[in-house]
Amino acid sequence: MLRPVGRPKNLLANPSADDGFRGWTPYKETSIERVSGDPCFAVRNQGYILQDVALPEGSVGKYALLVGTLSTERINEDNSITGLPYLYGYMMMSSQGRILSYLQEESMSFPGKRVNEWLPAYGVFPVPPETTMIRFFLNQAERKGDPQNGSLARFDDLGLYLFDSDEEARLFVQELSTSEWLREQAEPEPEDSITPASILMQCAVCVPSDSTGALKQGDVVLKCEIGPDGKANSCEVHRGFRLDWDRLAIETVKARWLFTPATKNGVPITGSILVEVPLSRCQPPPR
Repeated sequence: MLRPVGRPKNLLANPSADDGFRGWTPYKETSIERVSGDPCFAVRNQGYILQDVALPEGSVGKYALLVGTLSTERINEDNSITGLPYLYGYMMMSSQGRILSYLQEESMSFPGKRVNEWLPAYGVFPVPPETTMIRFFLNQAERKGDPQNGSLARFDDLGLYLFDSDEEARLFVQELSTSEWLREQAEPEPEDSITPASILMQCAVCVPSDSTGALKQGDVVLKCEIGPDGKANSCEVHRGFRLDWDRLAIETVKARWLFTPATKNGVPITGSILVEVPLSRCQPPPR
């Protein structure tokens, strides 16, 4: 990719995923993805990635710019933030692990309305006294009551820079946004938009009331192939409990569960999904 000239030193290590996760710490569901052959960081299902950056001497009183280009596989019609990528951070006193300030602005969230487009996000913050470190996060948003569905949030061309003033930092962002770098990001090659299958309606599996042992959701986990009609075409045991209960779980899911099928560019397709099957005790039918 082209880069703007004359930029100050980027304090982040490996800001574009060229060396995998080197310099970063990934948590939960994270990966290195390739878009048009170019690597980027990706998170899904509440995964996140962070990097701790030691600040050089004389940083207190300066202004820190956190910046990057973001892309998402999910845009919600109701404007929910769930699934959207955003930048976040802490100003910290590293010797004590103490958080001095939280780095969050509306401009640090993905601002677009289309899936798979790349757009810039940034925040500018004064460095308070005693700050020796900045913790830089790559996160995926989630609104209460609106869960994740496995969509990817992507991050690339990240930066952490120091400036003498807020004005200088924002001028740098303005110059960055008009450069060839961000024009290239804002006009990506068309890509397929794939949304994974999800559960639409489920019911518990009824096991004999005289069964021993505690029952809990997740005792039986199935991997099912979901057709475009939202029904399970086939299921196999991913984690079993008892052979007869595993068989009963498969029969129940195939006969009584409904799914929202996976889609490709908005068109339903066959896809697979892991499901935890809830178990419950029940009385046998009267004779």
